[in-house]
Amino acid sequence: MGVVDRRYAVRVTLLYGLIAGAWIAFSDTLLSRLGLSAGQIARLSLYKGLGFVVVTSIVLYVSVTRGTRRLASLSERLSTFIDVAPIPIISLDLDARVVLWNPAAERAFGWTAEEVLGETNPIVPPEECLRFTCDDGRSPDAPHIAGVEITGTRKDGRQLQLRVFNAAVHDERGAVVGTIGVLEDITNYTAAMIEIERYRDHLEELVRHRTDELMRANNELKRATDAKDTFLASMSHELRTPLNSIIGFTQILLQGLAGPMNTEQVRQLEMVNASGRHLLALINDILDLSKIEAGQTVMQPEDVGIQDVLASVEGTVRPLMADKGLQWVCDCDEPATIHTDRRRLEQILLNLLSNAVKFTQDGTIRLSARVVGAYARFEVADTGVGISSDALQTVFNEFIQLETVDAMRPEGTGLGLAISRRLAHLLGGTLVAASEVGVGSTFVLTLPVGTESDAGDGQPDPKRSSVLVVDDDAHARSTITRILRDAGYAVREASDGTVALRSVADERPDVILLDLVLPGMDGWEIVRRLKAEEKTADIPVIGVSILSESEHGAAAGFAGYLVKPIDPAGMLTMVDTVLTGRGSALSAE
Repeated sequence: MGVVDRRYAVRVTLLYGLIAGAWIAFSDTLLSRLGLSAGQIARLSLYKGLGFVVVTSIVLYVSVTRGTRRLASLSERLSTFIDVAPIPIISLDLDARVVLWNPAAERAFGWTAEEVLGETNPIVPPEECLRFTCDDGRSPDAPHIAGVEITGTRKDGRQLQLRVFNAAVHDERGAVVGTIGVLEDITNYTAAMIEIERYRDHLEELVRHRTDELMRANNELKRATDAKDTFLASMSHELRTPLNSIIGFTQILLQGLAGPMNTEQVRQLEMVNASGRHLLALINDILDLSKIEAGQTVMQPEDVGIQDVLASVEGTVRPLMADKGLQWVCDCDEPATIHTDRRRLEQILLNLLSNAVKFTQDGTIRLSARVVGAYARFEVADTGVGISSDALQTVFNEFIQLETVDAMRPEGTGLGLAISRRLAHLLGGTLVAASEVGVGSTFVLTLPVGTESDAGDGQPDPKRSSVLVVDDDAHARSTITRILRDAGYAVREASDGTVALRSVADERPDVILLDLVLPGMDGWEIVRRLKAEEKTADIPVIGVSILSESEHGAAAGFAGYLVKPIDPAGMLTMVDTVLTGRGSALSAE
């Protein structure tokens, strides 16, 4: 509005100067054209001056009237704005006396305008008010104060937390005559912030307390697990010793070495022998599972002929199939060798074949094996009762047994498949199942092939490819490391980005397995730094995350991408693909 007023004043001044100049310059010429002589014109000079005054007065009157109307309109708008404003607006003079108190201030603080106008500001003490006028109360350059928080008092005595936004008020000469301010009631906001802060402190205390409880529970669980393992180990030994004696003596009796027996005695001894063997199998399964969970199962890899393994398990399961009249099909494309633990491989296949026989009343049991790239694929298929989709989700859980069509509970411990899957993971492979009720089931075991030259005793060899595993989760890091070392890779570990970059600088790895979520420096930043250095830009990096972000990984320069939980076989395939340069592995998940 100030710019408009200045423009108007300039126009009025220019108009006044133009009229005055024109009158002075042309009045005599105008009168001479009317036929008046120079003497007459001189005698009319008084009337010329009076005429000029009249014209000037008219111009000034019009200008002042118009300016007054503008000023009145502006004052009315400002007054209306102050009256309808929803927040308190207060103006004070230099002595902290109230000169403006809008209706919102009346509602907020309880005093009416008539009660406070001309009086000292009742909200805060006078010394507090003077702090918001200007320096020493008289400086022409009073500061603008914004967002200062003070404590004020209502008429009823209740205290309020206020946020003040103040500005100086100047007179026509530019001198400071007071202040005008907007006050915001932040009492509820301040109380809420205090409550949030208190709740946060309480929450931190709860988290600490809960963490302590979890640590104590974890320690108790560890002690209980250790006690369980100790108990199972000792009890299995104590139980297996007499069971072996029972089974051995019943075998002696059944063979007639202790003398002849009648038919009923033979039948009863066969029942004792079968029950003893069943109980021994249960004890062995529980002990196996306990050792696997405790990390005490040691793999003993060696070069194993696939056809030899198939022949061995066939010799064991053929009698079982012959008793039920089942057809046996064994399919192996060509002689091949893999580097694995033979005893554990045969244990897995025997568990799968025993289940296939157990749940197949007639039809065919098929065992096939073939080598595809760096992996061997073993497939056990049957034409049995099949497994429903719901049951298939839990078939690898402990102590899970499927009900047969006739609702008879099948023999077994319910641990075979659980043990088989865990052994498959320890061998660096996977075990999955597919089934259809009434059609049959198929179990597929996938293991890395490996060789004697690149696997040896499972210890790192400097001549083999090296892998740097970067993960802040110690358990995940050790699991990945074990799988890679069993597959013949030389593995180093890093728990965060700083350690990883230092490790790369000390000894360049052939490939990096990098978790993207790390404390401090995340995986994306690590890759950016590696790609920015000429010496490390060509190191292939495989990203690991719980989210599928392979498209972002490709843009960031990842050579591959894995999604947690990591499938061991898929991870080994990707590492092999990246190292051999057979193409991008980003799509593998």
